[in-house]
Formats: sequence, structure tokens, C-alpha cells
Amino acid sequence: MLQYKVDDSVELIDHELRIQPQLYKSHADVVVDLGGASGWFGQQLKTKTNQVYNVDNHPELFTSNKITNVNSSIVNLPFDDNSVTMVLARAVLHHLSKEELKITFSEIHRILKPGGLLLIQDPGASNPFAYFIRHFFPTEAHEEDEDPFETNYLIDEVRNYFKIQDVQYHYLLSYPLPHIISRLPLKKLFRAMIGPVTKFDNILLMHKLFQRYCGYISIIGIKEKE
Repeated sequence: MLQYKVDDSVELIDHELRIQPQLYKSHADVVVDLGGASGWFGQQLKTKTNQVYNVDNHPELFTSNKITNVNSSIVNLPFDDNSVTMVLARAVLHHLSKEELKITFSEIHRILKPGGLLLIQDPGASNPFAYFIRHFFPTEAHEEDEDPFETNYLIDEVRNYFKIQDVQYHYLLSYPLPHIISRLPLKKLFRAMIGPVTKFDNILLMHKLFQRYCGYISIIGIKEKE
């Protein structure tokens, strides 16, 4: 069976999502990164004066000493009520059941200050390329409990707890390119395809018909002030 491989070009496709937290530095006084593993996602918001916590129940993955690593489940967050200004959840929610998702959103709502921000980045359930790669390419990068939510379901669940400020849909035809390019000769030539295909994706994803098939969804939620 073919093994899971990803070409370095994934960073070109993923660049916009990777740096998205930097757009919200004004909320970064106290940041909690859920399921952050090494901590790289939240670490980009670390300054000399703020606090960034990386919460994960796999402490063997912790590598950053620039932020505070916390060994904990995300369904029971060890933070005081109304004590956090920003929560990040990149590629972690699809490891939860629907019931655990509700509990996690309730916990996030509890720890966020009024006006605090939640940034979600999670895979969608209906991208056919993602489905094929996830189910037919064995890999340590994907775990057995992964079960992405339908994008509309995830949006509705966020809306039950937060005011949604923005929703963005990412990757359609471009999703499998890093997996394909990793197996091809003339990689430089094929990497040049990424820009045009990504632009075409962005055009398609402007239309509701294609949005449910996105490879990734980004949601910005705000805890409303009382």
C-alpha cells in the first residue's frame, strides 16, 4: 500500500492558514492553543509581555520552551473563567466526538473574556481528495479517531456559543497536490501549478455549491460582551 507523503509545497498551499493568527495580534494578551503539539502555531504570537499556553495531552510532542506547555485534555481546560483573550484550535476538533465538541466549546466560552476571540482551523468532511488520502494512505500523521465534521454542522455549533465574525473556505482541487508532487519527477515544474490551481480554488469556493467540499475551513468566533 502507498505510504503517506507530503511535498514541501504544502507550505505554499497552507501559508495563509499558517500565519492567520498574526492577523489578530490585538487579542493576543493571553493565548491558549488547543492541541498545539509542538506549539509552533501559538508560538508565532509570543511576545516579551504576553502569555501563550500550549494545551495538549501528548507531552512527548512538546518542543518549544518559549511558551508554557500544559499537559491537559481540551475538554477540561485548567484556566479560570474569563481569563483568556484568544483561543486557537488548529486541526484538533475533528479528533472529538459531537458531545466532546459541545463540551469543548462550552469550556472555551467559559475561559474567554468577553470580546475574546476563537480561531478555528479544521478539515472539512466532504472533500473527496482528502477522504481518499485519509482512508487509503497509512500514516502516523493521521490518527484512527479522526472524523472531520461537515462544515455546516461545525459552523452551527460555533454559532451556539459565539458570534461568528468570519468564515473562510480553503483548498478544493489543490488539496491533493502536495501528495501527488511528492511522487513525481520534475517537482519544480509541478510546484509551479500550485499558484494557478489555488487561485482557481478560491474562485470556486466563493460559491456556496463548492464550499461544503473544502479541504479546510477557518472560523473566527467572538465571545459577546454581556
